[in-house]
Amino acid sequence: MELCIDFGGTEIKLAVIDGHRVLASGGIAVQGGPSDLAAAAVEARRLLEQTGAPEAVGIAVPGVVEPGTGRMLHANAKYDFLRDLDLSAWSLAEFGVPAAVENDARAALIGETSTGSAAGTRDAVLVTLGTGIGTAVLMGGMPLRGRTGHAGILGGHLTVDLDGPVCPCGNIGCGEALASTWALGASTGDDSSATQPEDEAAHVGGASTSSATQVQDSATQDQDSATQDQESPTQDRDSATQHQESPTQDRGSATRDQGSATQAGRVTMAEVFAGEAHREIRERYLRVWGAVVTSLVHSYDPAVVILSGGILRAGDAVSAPIEAYVRAHLWPSLTPPRFVVPPEPELSVARGLSVLARAGHLHTATPQEEQ
Repeated sequence: MELCIDFGGTEIKLAVIDGHRVLASGGIAVQGGPSDLAAAAVEARRLLEQTGAPEAVGIAVPGVVEPGTGRMLHANAKYDFLRDLDLSAWSLAEFGVPAAVENDARAALIGETSTGSAAGTRDAVLVTLGTGIGTAVLMGGMPLRGRTGHAGILGGHLTVDLDGPVCPCGNIGCGEALASTWALGASTGDDSSATQPEDEAAHVGGASTSSATQVQDSATQDQDSATQDQESPTQDRDSATQHQESPTQDRGSATRDQGSATQAGRVTMAEVFAGEAHREIRERYLRVWGAVVTSLVHSYDPAVVILSGGILRAGDAVSAPIEAYVRAHLWPSLTPPRFVVPPEPELSVARGLSVLARAGHLHTATPQEEQ
């Protein structure tokens, strides 16, 4: 039985899992300070009162985790207090067992390829679309981590437009700086319109599929010239983007403004993907996401691409044009990957943490590593 703790963007999610079965779950709002750790421990103990003591613990963080030590090397400002903290030792002190600590996107990938939508796959790429663009890579059954833990998880910071804005990461024209929830303010000319994907997910389900079909048809028409010089995925951006300010504003402040953004009638991602009022922004975002996924497929040659995140509640309106873009721009001899959208994305990270925690407790490999 594994206790799984996911330090998410707006909520710390907890679950107790026995095999593939969720025995208990809960969550607490993120405050953005050391008190979050104490609150997570209290919530975890509440769940464990229902299930009994855990045999293993898994913790996911939205940052770079150092291989071997499990320490978080870098994260956004909200979780800066976790930097260099030994979360495994914290788990040992709080729950009596050390924890397996992993990047959240990588944990989600392990969850989906172990017991989820891509179970049994040994070569996969996961892309989460939301506040930012999160990625993770599985090659030959092994999660790609690299020398310092950065490998595979920075796909959202691949350069898509050399003339694009400066990203908070320091790079120029990152996919995330061009097409993400936090970048939406710059896209619409309103830097304060960024919102969280969790809030908009409930409204995305009714998104129009007409523009998705148009983007898909356009991508298919380009297929014969896929290996020729391509138009930049972000070329011909509307005037609002051409004159946008560099989105180097504090990302935390954009998140804090989410409540007032909705009240003030500012544009949300849900509105971009529902109706035709923001069609140009929607089609540009789809092209940028398609370009990011194409670069990841070129780099890692996956058998499966897993698309996740709140905006994927729009279904084919998002996933179909991204897949069409990739197929139209893929290297000719590459076999196109299969695209999947997890039916229960809220369980992806917990499933992965359960696998990692159990493997660490038993000193065994993950299912993919065993194959």
